[in-house]
Amino acid sequence: SNAIKFTPEGGNVTIRAALHEEAISGRVDTFTLQNGEEVSFSISRSLHLCVSDTGAGMTKEELSKTFGEGIQFNVNTLQAGQGSGLGLYISQGIMELHGGCLKVFSKGRDKGTTFTMVLPLYHVPDIQATEMVERSDSFAPEGVSFNDLRTLVVDDSQTNRKLLRRLLTSRGHKCDEADDGLVAVEYAKKAIHEGREYDLIVMDYK
Repeated sequence: SNAIKFTPEGGNVTIRAALHEEAISGRVDTFTLQNGEEVSFSISRSLHLCVSDTGAGMTKEELSKTFGEGIQFNVNTLQAGQGSGLGLYISQGIMELHGGCLKVFSKGRDKGTTFTMVLPLYHVPDIQATEMVERSDSFAPEGVSFNDLRTLVVDDSQTNRKLLRRLLTSRGHKCDEADDGLVAVEYAKKAIHEGREYDLIVMDYK
């Protein structure tokens, strides 16, 4: 959404995905499952997902601060001071938890920006993968299903709401939308009153 936000009408946003063989190939990482069991997998390659735009661009100083907490640059009126400045900070943290990273590149102001997500891909033998799926069925509490959740998406950005709604409904979940916290509270109260509480509420920070 940042690429769209910082690219004026008539500009371009390009998304590219590619598989790379890198130095990390062959590295073995160990993970602890929810049931306490440890499993180890080797990295076979990495996924690179690049989002490039022809918009506002960034200075060297801005590039050095991009992933800081609460950082906003407001380089044009498209940003207009909206948002919390936490999106990229949180995204970088999530990527690191998955053994990957986020990278950013720009030639300068008004020369566009490219963000690259790098994620390691692990080799999991077919038999072991099947066993893990079977064991994962026991992770959910008794009587709880994650296949058909009633969700409420709360975000002042219509673009973000549409994206989240599409992702959730594609997985079979029912989804309502609210454009601010007060509306969300009313939706939640009504749902409780009608005896059909939300299973999940996805809310923007601000």
